[in-house]
Amino acid sequence: MFLLKILNDINNIISLTRINNNYSRIFFFENNFIENHISPYLFKNKNKSSSLIVSLYHIKSESLKSFDKINFNYLIFLQIFFSFLKIKYIYSSTPDLGFNAFRRSLSNKNKYIYIQHSPASLTMIYSKNAFIQFDLVFIINKFQLNEIIELNNIYNLDIKSWKSSYLFLSKAQKFNNNNKKKILIAPTWGTNFFSTNCHKKLYEILSNGNYDFELRPHFMSYKKKEVSYESLKKDFVLKEDRINFNDYHTIITDWSGIFIEFAKLKSTKSILLNTQKKILNDDFSLFKNEPIEIYARKILGYEANIEDIKFVNDLIQKILFNKDKHKLEIDNFFKQNFFNKQEK
Repeated sequence: MFLLKILNDINNIISLTRINNNYSRIFFFENNFIENHISPYLFKNKNKSSSLIVSLYHIKSESLKSFDKINFNYLIFLQIFFSFLKIKYIYSSTPDLGFNAFRRSLSNKNKYIYIQHSPASLTMIYSKNAFIQFDLVFIINKFQLNEIIELNNIYNLDIKSWKSSYLFLSKAQKFNNNNKKKILIAPTWGTNFFSTNCHKKLYEILSNGNYDFELRPHFMSYKKKEVSYESLKKDFVLKEDRINFNDYHTIITDWSGIFIEFAKLKSTKSILLNTQKKILNDDFSLFKNEPIEIYARKILGYEANIEDIKFVNDLIQKILFNKDKHKLEIDNFFKQNFFNKQEK
């Protein structure tokens, strides 16, 4: 198996000349999570035959079976591939271009385009190098637009921005065929959610309230060893596949942008735990524009400190009781701050 994987990657390198001559667009799929966000843009591309999907895993999606695809098993070969790629447009939702195996080509003719996989901040939850080597960044709200302007000013860059609707949510809206009503616990990574045992406290409180609930850890929480899959599966029903927001009447998170997506689709608030903020940018203090995940917390959610988790059941009832009342406020927030079409 090891040898076959090596041979597969080497064959991809050998095929570079053919790939450079036959395709004008590359779509890089880092993982299954990213796949769900890039796919809608891939389908909008009219030049299907000139598009190639490059991935770090075997893509099983039936909807993508008609697209040409290659996959890599080892990062060193992926890095070599990208270093000698001569394709006009390269699309990705993987940040930190140039600081990992996802590299800019030695050719200066390639254009690198970043597709959003979150409505959240570009300056707080990403490293300071996350976007500096991209030529163009899709932006889906006014907060991200202001952040691109600041990135250009602070680092003396010329990143172009392209206003776009959030196609991932447009696609998600089609999955309105389930009457189940559960609670989804969906923390992000890079906070102290697990180290302060928020998950255990929520398990006890929600169980006592007789709620049906599932836990959706971010895959980076496993990778960064914030928590282990084995420890969680003992108590929780773990949500591991794609989220259908219509399965849930309430979401509990901390600093994940999922509460923004949930509010957009269902016009309802979430419960937002005030854990340690997820700040991954060393230069975050240089930025003046307030990130959307801070600004929107009081509009799209009810905040709760860690010591107040015991009151979560009351907040759930408050959300359900005031759903109609909140709808106008939430809908106005998105009308004022989010883009609904693609434009320069």
